[in-house]
Amino acid sequence: MRSRFKGVMITVVAAALVSALWLAMTPAAGQLVPGQFPVYRAPHMADGHPDLNGIWYAFVIANWDI
Repeated sequence: MRSRFKGVMITVVAAALVSALWLAMTPAAGQLVPGQFPVYRAPHMADGHPDLNGIWYAFVIANWDI
């Protein structure tokens, strides 16, 4: 009985280890293959500084400004 339980536990642990390693090596849905899409480059102005134009709004409830 003890020998059978030990054999089953070794099999279960080995299967869990193999499946964990297999899942760790497969890419997740959000990961891209290198070279599939160009790397994002933020927009820059003519002088090389980043373009920070746009709508800037702070979502706070404070009624004062520092």
